[in-house]
Order: sequence, then C-alpha cells, then structure tokens
Amino acid sequence: MTALATTVTVGSVVYAAGTDHTAMPSEVVDVVRNPSAWVGGVVPALSADNPQHVTLTASTVATVTFADDYPEVEVVNVDGAAAVYFTVGATGVPTVGGNGCNVLPAAIGYLSIPARSSGDTIVKLISSGTPKVSVRGVRH
Repeated sequence: MTALATTVTVGSVVYAAGTDHTAMPSEVVDVVRNPSAWVGGVVPALSADNPQHVTLTASTVATVTFADDYPEVEVVNVDGAAAVYFTVGATGVPTVGGNGCNVLPAAIGYLSIPARSSGDTIVKLISSGTPKVSVRGVRH
C-alpha cells in the first residue's frame, strides 16, 4: 500500500493535514481536508495565478488566463455593481446581453461551470458597468 502524504506545499507555504482551512487559500482547502487524495504524496498542481481579480471596464472584454487546464471555473460578481457576461474557452467573445454567454446578475453571487477546454483555461468577461469580479479555476 502507498503511504499518504501529510503536507501540501503551495509556493513557500507548507500546510499539514487537518490545518484550519480558514487560514488557507481557497484552492488548497479541499486538498488539505482530504489527505486520502494524496496517494503517493502526489497532490493536484495549483496554479500560482489562481484566483485572479479584475475590475471590468464598461463595454470592454477582459480576458483572464490561467496557465493550467482546470475542469471547472468559478466566476464571482464581488460587488454586484452590474451584470457580468462571460464565456469560457479560447473561442467565443462575450457581449453585453449576448446569446451564448453565461450571466451573473447585478448582485453579489457566483456561477461555477465546466471549463470544457484543454491547455490554458481562458475566461472572457464583459459588462455594461464596472463590477469587481473574481475568477478561479476549480479542481475536485
């Protein structure tokens, strides 16, 4: 039987199994709380650029790129100042109110959807206003 790892390192910080999850970055929480997933000491790679935060400029597409292939992305409308329209993947450019776009209403909230891509994970966002948005890649 393969031994289980007892720590996970993110950057220069080492987290131990059972560490208080409120003191960790959100992308580390599931890994540290589930050490049985660390078979052979191998933990899922975490991208140093995850999550990313941006304040949108009205009617201008913003592109968030993660140098990792995430199976799912979570987009958060942090302040709810305006609706946010977005697409995930290298193709598709969002438009305000456009068909084929995912939408977060002008309210604080989030949407988590499958990335359905390979290679870098790309999220393109647009709004008619200037909301603050947070985007992160998710592994389960």
